[in-house]
Amino acid sequence: MFGNIVRQPWQWILILVAGIGCTPVYEKAMIGQEELQTTTTESAGIFCNRFENYTPDQYSLIRTIRLNFHIMRTADGTTNFNEAQAKQYVRELIMVCNEKLADNQPMNLPEGNNTPALPTKIRLVLWGDAATGEDGIYFHDDDSTAWFNKKANGGLYSLGDQRPFRYATGGDSVINVFLIEHHWDSIRNNPDYNPSTSGVSFGKNIKLFGAYHNRYTDFYTNEGNLYNKGPWYYSGLLNHEVGHSLGLSHSWNTDDGCDDTPKNPGCWGNTGVPPCDGVTSNNMMDYNGCQCAITPCQLTKMHFNMWKENSSQRKVVDPVWCTYSNAQKVTIPRDSTVVFDAGRDFAGDIDIMEGATLIVRCTVSLPAGARIKVRPGAQLIVDGGLITNRCGEYWEGIEVWTHRKLEISGSVILSNDGKLEMVKSFLTEEPDSTL
Repeated sequence: MFGNIVRQPWQWILILVAGIGCTPVYEKAMIGQEELQTTTTESAGIFCNRFENYTPDQYSLIRTIRLNFHIMRTADGTTNFNEAQAKQYVRELIMVCNEKLADNQPMNLPEGNNTPALPTKIRLVLWGDAATGEDGIYFHDDDSTAWFNKKANGGLYSLGDQRPFRYATGGDSVINVFLIEHHWDSIRNNPDYNPSTSGVSFGKNIKLFGAYHNRYTDFYTNEGNLYNKGPWYYSGLLNHEVGHSLGLSHSWNTDDGCDDTPKNPGCWGNTGVPPCDGVTSNNMMDYNGCQCAITPCQLTKMHFNMWKENSSQRKVVDPVWCTYSNAQKVTIPRDSTVVFDAGRDFAGDIDIMEGATLIVRCTVSLPAGARIKVRPGAQLIVDGGLITNRCGEYWEGIEVWTHRKLEISGSVILSNDGKLEMVKSFLTEEPDSTL
């Protein structure tokens, strides 16, 4: 496929040789609509809506999830973090969550597995409101929303009680995290009540329970060493609940649609007692003491959901792809062929180096100010795909380079109804600024 139009390696090698003794002279020109080559060729099947294609790779943007935090207290302003404590705790919590996301661990299960531990390309950020200067940490002194009682089967203070969500901020663009304490009467009056680290996701709203109690309660190891269950203990839990919000299911006790997340007994750790007397899970979506491994399938599901137009998951991602950044340039290496067979958001230019071919089979979004550079001997082939802007603006266009001395140019081909849209250089007048 496309074999009759691919440049030979010797052509761009000549370019390099020519540059040894003198400075190459290049011509650069923005290509017009009338200069585009169009063709129909035999093409591979295109499955842009299959989540399996959205595994993050070296070309993927880091998706940053926006969070606001709500400290739920009683009417007198007690029973949970004060302002100074909350600001320190929340920032430390997000820092540790991101450390875990940046250090994706190999899967413990199944034993002897070779499941890749890929870069997650997901981070969390405390969002707030830049327009008002709010830092994203809010305090609510309301007896009706201050407590959680895990023994309640419904209604006030139960797991499913959604009264706290009336304090949510940011509309659909932020995940709101509510820090709620276990009811003190339940702890005092029920010796078997365990104020454990726990939580639940309702999509755009997450409830975490017991963070204050566990942070400021002294615990002792079997050796007598003192510790508390601070942000590290809640980092895996928060990542777990965000995973639910991004479309993941529990993996230990259900079929989550991923072959690389085996069912297991759901052991928190190795207790020495069956069935928890061997290797235990460390997957983020299981219940365990690490929650530090995310499989390729789980990553593809989350990234696919964050790609889909108007999905609830996409709305909570910081849309960095709408703002041009020179530092976010994507480079297609010399003498390589790269195929984009999944949707892509980019925040900078695409630079296709000498002898390289980029084949676009799905939608690629570029920000206003971005351009595609097709260097001498390079090719851009839009094979049934679309290059556009998904932010209601215009990207600059395609810059084709020519080596004057060797008379070698880059080429742009639209194949199988491939399209270029929202291209500023194609316009005959300035675009409407209201778009």
